[in-house]
Amino acid sequence: MLAVQDRTAAQRAAIHAERIERVSAHLVGAVENLAYASFRDEVFARETLAEVQRAYGLWRRCVEERRKDLGR
Repeated sequence: MLAVQDRTAAQRAAIHAERIERVSAHLVGAVENLAYASFRDEVFARETLAEVQRAYGLWRRCVEERRKDLGR
């Protein structure tokens, strides 16, 4: 039974790590787009900033869920 719990915990940790990695990559990409767009197109820059804020909120929720689920 303990082996199953250990395997399940490892799977959950891997899933959380993958999700945080994907969300982080999206956040970094959005910030890069914002930096590029801010010099060229004010409307696109505002929209990109809104996406950065949403992505950051999602990243924070993912980290909090991992902390609650895994105790880290």
